[in-house]
Amino acid sequence: YDILPINARAVPMKKIFSTKCRSGAFFEQVLISMNIVMCLGCSLLICLTKNLAGFLYSKDFYEAWRYVPFLIVSCVINASAGIIGAMLSAKKDSKTMAIAGVIGAFSNIILNIVFIGFIGIQGAAVATVISSFIIFYIRMRAIVNEINVNCFILIIFTWLLLNIQSVIKINISSLYSYISDCVIFFVIVIVYLKPIIKYKDLLLKMIRRKR
Repeated sequence: YDILPINARAVPMKKIFSTKCRSGAFFEQVLISMNIVMCLGCSLLICLTKNLAGFLYSKDFYEAWRYVPFLIVSCVINASAGIIGAMLSAKKDSKTMAIAGVIGAFSNIILNIVFIGFIGIQGAAVATVISSFIIFYIRMRAIVNEINVNCFILIIFTWLLLNIQSVIKINISSLYSYISDCVIFFVIVIVYLKPIIKYKDLLLKMIRRKR
C-alpha cells in the first residue's frame, strides 16, 4: 500500500479531471504501471513464501505460509481498487465508494462463513481475494468509460495468473512448484512488456521512490 499515496497525490485531483480525456489517460498510466510493479513483486513473493517463512516464522507457525499467497494477491487487488477510489473521490462520487465498501464487507462476511466451512482457514484467504475483487469491480464499473477496457482485461488476466500460481504453490511442494513460479513470472513480464516499455519512466520513478 505504500505506493498508493505516491500515485494518488502525484497530481492535484481537480486538475487531473479538468479534461476528461487527459484524466483517463493519466489514471490508465498509473493503474497499469502500479500493477506491473505489484504483480511482478507479488509473483516473486509467492515464489519465495516458503523460504521466507523458514526464518520469519517460528517453528509452530511455519505452516501459516499456506495462507500468505492469496492474501498477497488480495493486496494487489486492493491497491488497484485504491487507485480507482482516488479517481472516484476526485469526481466526488461518494455513492459508488459507499456501495462498494458495504457490498465488499458484506460479501466478505458471507464468503468467510461459506468457505471456512468447506476448506478451513484457507477459505478466509480465498474469501478476502473474492471480496477485494468485488470492491474493485464495482468501482471499475463506475469509471469504465474513462479508461480503456483493454487495460482492465490485461490487469484481471495477470491477477488470474497470480491466483493460479498461488494454488500451485499451496498444493504442490516439489520442484515443479518453482518451475511454475518462474513460468508465470515470465508470462506476466511478457503480458506487460509493451506497457513496461511505454511507461518505463514512471516505473523507474516508482521503484526509486519505494527505495
